Amino acid sequence: MTIYVMDQTLPRIHNPYEPFAFTDVATEAAGKQEQVYCHFWQLSDTMILGMKDTRLPFLTDGLQVLKEAGYASIIRNSGGLGVINDTGILNVSLIFPKHLAVTTDAAYEMMAALLQTAFPEQTILAYEIADSYCPGTYDLSIDGKKLLVQHNDGSKMAWLS
Repeated sequence: MTIYVMDQTLPRIHNPYEPFAFTDVATEAAGKQEQVYCHFWQLSDTMILGMKDTRLPFLTDGLQVLKEAGYASIIRNSGGLGVINDTGILNVSLIFPKHLAVTTDAAYEMMAALLQTAFPEQTILAYEIADSYCPGTYDLSIDGKKLLVQHNDGSKMAWLS
């Protein structure tokens, strides 16, 4: 199976929803066309919020602080909790048909294998990093620093921030 690579790191993305729109289209295509996509993307000075974040009691105050610091804020329709994106943060979405990884752990294994191949000089481990903002039983890390990996049901999807 061919893996199609989409690189949105250059030129600069002008609309912070562009990567999410591509992900939605690629997720649909992955299932219908039995295709795998690897999507690289960056957003500068952007706070990406998850749906759960929208229920925080002081969300408006927090968003105002971010705005004053020069950060845009967007809410994604999938994934976990909020992550900040700055220059130098690379997001990687691995999007594939559901049958290639029928469990969440299988999807994380695929992302771990991709990252280990991409960074052979690093040791990527999977375990819970309990003191992180969004701990999970399958946190990927390098030297104890969490790689943010999210999962979206439908076609499986994960991304690294």
